[in-house]
Amino acid sequence: MSILLASCFILLLSYVNSGLSESETLIKFLETEKMFIGDLEDYIERQESVLHVLRKKLLNFKVEHSDAVENPDSYFSNELNRFLFVKRLFSDVELLSEKTFKTADTFKSKVNSYKRGNILPSKNDLSASVLSIARLQEAQSLRTDKLAKGIFGDVKRRSGLSTEDCYQVGKQLNAAHVYSSATEWLTEAMKRYDEYYDQHQVKAVDILEELALSFIGNNRLKDAEGIVEKVSRMNSKSHVVELFFKYADRLDSLKDEKLPTDIDTEELCHPIHFFKSNIFTCPI
Repeated sequence: MSILLASCFILLLSYVNSGLSESETLIKFLETEKMFIGDLEDYIERQESVLHVLRKKLLNFKVEHSDAVENPDSYFSNELNRFLFVKRLFSDVELLSEKTFKTADTFKSKVNSYKRGNILPSKNDLSASVLSIARLQEAQSLRTDKLAKGIFGDVKRRSGLSTEDCYQVGKQLNAAHVYSSATEWLTEAMKRYDEYYDQHQVKAVDILEELALSFIGNNRLKDAEGIVEKVSRMNSKSHVVELFFKYADRLDSLKDEKLPTDIDTEELCHPIHFFKSNIFTCPI
């Protein structure tokens, strides 16, 4: 366990000076967001029926963009703002392009031009922004449930995160092998999913799959087992179900969350890597 914790700590440190999570480097994407807002407004004006989720997302873009433009340095000094900004331009733009605008060739071509012009944040930028949140939590001992509401310590610095936002934070932390933090964010996502039955942009099974992975990554097989059972009822072909039983068989000697002594360095660094080498990458 100590080696696993050390690995996560080393990984976090490696992101301190990397990616586009710093305020001054994110500012250049404000023009991209401005262009996207303009193109989105033009498309909406040409449509007679517009989905409610589209209008809600547009309002979110405009409010956040207005806050960012008013004082970019202040806006991007907030770790949640940095994450949500990158997420809007990385995840949300893609979502609106692929799902909401399936028949809108003109709009989709504009979004594709953003990609060709390399004026959109990358997956690495999204990961860096999430790890920035993890560093903030670690440094200031911030509770996940409060931070998800936009509360830093005892000060509310912005509106709260959505169910899908919390899910994305947890998913990115899983990908970076920061499993303890991932568990907290995915638990928060599931809590919000159960409490709010309005329009979710993420399925319950997706949250539960990532939550199970976070438990498996921390060798908390008993906690993972109950989640995997729920996942199997929702999707019997889920890769997480297969992974859990393979991992459980491999580590059947696991006691008190201690790893078997016959696992090599790479597996010790990231146990799931043994079974899913094509998906996971060891951070060391």
